[in-house]
Amino acid sequence: MIDILIPAPYQVDEHGLRRVAVDELLSCVLDAESPWWRRDPCAVALIGRVPKERVPALMERVRDADCERGIRAALLEVLSDRVELLPCLASGTQQDVRHEREATILKMRALLGDRSALPALAGTVGSSEVRAARLCGAGLDALVARYGLDALLTDFDDRLPQDRIRALRVRHRAGEDVTDALADPDREVAQEAARTCRLDVDRLRAYLDHAPTPEAKLWATYALACTARGEAYADEVYGALGPVEVAGLDDEICRAIVHTYEVWSGSRTGPRWRLEALYSEPPAPVDEEGQLLRVAAALAAAGLSPQPPSSGAHDHGGGGRATYHAIGFADGRSRLLVSTLGRFVTGEDPGRTDSAVRRALESEGFRWIDDATGAVAVPDLAVGVLDHHPDLSVRDVLFFWTGCEPSCW
Repeated sequence: MIDILIPAPYQVDEHGLRRVAVDELLSCVLDAESPWWRRDPCAVALIGRVPKERVPALMERVRDADCERGIRAALLEVLSDRVELLPCLASGTQQDVRHEREATILKMRALLGDRSALPALAGTVGSSEVRAARLCGAGLDALVARYGLDALLTDFDDRLPQDRIRALRVRHRAGEDVTDALADPDREVAQEAARTCRLDVDRLRAYLDHAPTPEAKLWATYALACTARGEAYADEVYGALGPVEVAGLDDEICRAIVHTYEVWSGSRTGPRWRLEALYSEPPAPVDEEGQLLRVAAALAAAGLSPQPPSSGAHDHGGGGRATYHAIGFADGRSRLLVSTLGRFVTGEDPGRTDSAVRRALESEGFRWIDDATGAVAVPDLAVGVLDHHPDLSVRDVLFFWTGCEPSCW
């Protein structure tokens, strides 16, 4: 019968399951060979239907350390109204929740009044995992309803940026205006505030007129620019600001940097760069292979005997991600670095310009990044693993390597 009612993942006859005998549902839930997509609906169908005499045995199974994880989670759903399971539930989840099952358990803890679940709930409600975020949001609603918002906020330490992020999520979930967090001195908190309240267009518009700092106004503008309804108001602010201007940094380099590091940008990057990524015209895509062939041809024509190029990642054991290729020479002269961000090239050793290499490449339209240009600071741009090192230079970002892919930042 169950096979017919649940023939495949996400194909469930819920009404039919409610008519299946309790023993048959329990048999499916407790069967380690049964696929999760059958066990889960059976567990849901059992909620509120388990006879009292069966509860103690099921609770013992949940407490069994050897119980298969999927069965244990399904049984926890079945027994979600049993307050005596709280110690077991609390020991089974962590602050860093990544899976829907863990989010389900957090929600159950909240429904049972477990206030210690608050940090993990608040940490997950902003997750990109939509189902987990929704479950944790329901858990937060339950805690707010039981204890009150003001009482819950006292559980956070406002000296800690991560706690301020959790607090603003709880406040926003409860319907409070959290635009005040756009002025938080920690950019990670301010960025989270911009992300959290980006749909509160009316509040953001009002905030623009009395933002306490120029950067807070930029965060509000960035939040507005990320939504269709707020875009017109952001356009007006950006139009008054104009493009980013950094002393010694021209438009070509600026656009190459901002549209590359829009993806790689760390949490401490300022809102001005984020706005620039939304509004400035991206440069033409770089044909890396074609560019390297042109470099090699120019060098060979100048009699410089270039060796085959290698990715900058090979300089670091072959892992990670680099924004340059390196080209050596048969005569042992200093290697050439070729940026993947555009027509930018430079020598590997700062302070030592190889005039012959430079002339050969500039004659073919490449742009040599000399020491003066390479040393220009790129303020307020934090990149990946260098997130806590904001003093990057043009050379740093045009010829960059990191041990992580952008997706893990």
